[in-house]
Amino acid sequence: CGPCSEIYYDYGEEYAHGDPQLDPRYGPGGEEGDPRFLEIWNLVFNQYEQRKDGTLTPLAKTGIDTGLGLERTTAAVQNVLYVYDTDVYATIFERINEYTGIELLGHDELSDRAMRIVADHARSMAFLVADGVRPGNQRREYVLRRIIRRAMLQAHSSLGMSPEQLAGLAEVEVDYRGDFYEELRRAREDIRRVVTGEAARFVEIYESGMSLLSSEIEHLGGGNFPGDLAFMLHDTYGFPVEVTRAVLADRGLSLDEAGF
Repeated sequence: CGPCSEIYYDYGEEYAHGDPQLDPRYGPGGEEGDPRFLEIWNLVFNQYEQRKDGTLTPLAKTGIDTGLGLERTTAAVQNVLYVYDTDVYATIFERINEYTGIELLGHDELSDRAMRIVADHARSMAFLVADGVRPGNQRREYVLRRIIRRAMLQAHSSLGMSPEQLAGLAEVEVDYRGDFYEELRRAREDIRRVVTGEAARFVEIYESGMSLLSSEIEHLGGGNFPGDLAFMLHDTYGFPVEVTRAVLADRGLSLDEAGF
């Protein structure tokens, strides 16, 4: 550990309504904070080892741990408030628009949120597949499965996209970043095949699970959704519990978490 320096970009007084000493994006209670300042860089000057009793012992070799946010710096350079408004995401939003006819950010809150999630996840799935990861039930394989399924949930339910189109978004990342990350170009066919296959399986699970979930909600008539039913959907049908939670929340219901 050691001293820390944080570097912020100041968008100007017109955005000011908070204390620059606080986290600029979130207030003390986690609410939306002050958009005037954006942290783009931090540095930790490592010069001590902190013992369990709290004492500091000087390190034989010191160093600097530096983290510069590429997308946040891009937002500052291009003078936009959010990373999704930078040209880093422009090509993928254009492809979503080609597929769906939905305008780039600004159409409505639901589709805006879905577009951001899908755009972010498309990059993750492309790199994971290029690194040799395949969807599965453990460790990073499960992470990839969750990423593809969460992206497909948003693409399917909010944007009306197909599994093939989701794979097409991952290929946008191949074209956009392939000159710098050659492994993406080498894995193009694998990326298309893996994403399409996993996304298609999820759509089948989602549609059958939604039918069953809606039927159970109708019988329930309100209140707390039984945990054993949510587990049955998850364990028997492969319907993700996070989707069950989201559907219940949209309908003003809660899940019996302890029962689940």
